[in-house]
Amino acid sequence: MPDAPGLELILAEINRSHPGAVLDTGFDRDQAALIVDPEQILAVLTWLKETPGQQYTFLASVHGADYLPAQPRFAVHYELVNRDRYERLRVKALLEDPAVAAEGSSDTNSPGAMEPSESAPDEPSTTAADGP
Repeated sequence: MPDAPGLELILAEINRSHPGAVLDTGFDRDQAALIVDPEQILAVLTWLKETPGQQYTFLASVHGADYLPAQPRFAVHYELVNRDRYERLRVKALLEDPAVAAEGSSDTNSPGAMEPSESAPDEPSTTAADGP
């Protein structure tokens, strides 16, 4: 596995070609890890595979994780191996819970929901003149 300085060098090189792609670095269970923007995961994985000096050409594992109750709740973990150097690198993409994201928005597709152009039916009004 890359040591801490090696991981920071990988981070710097990735950020030169893909600015903002790596959100954080660290060690997870004594294994080097990159936390990557989910929108850029494919670019980062391709870079790690094809860039001279990196060659993480073996995908040992890919799996999902549910970190309930933490947010972001979900993650996809990629376990990469450079066979020449016998190094492992974990790459993670953290994902928000889509149910939590949907709670904040109004759902106009639900049964009984009104279209934005519709309005509620007029309520009958009562005035003092309408009294008994």
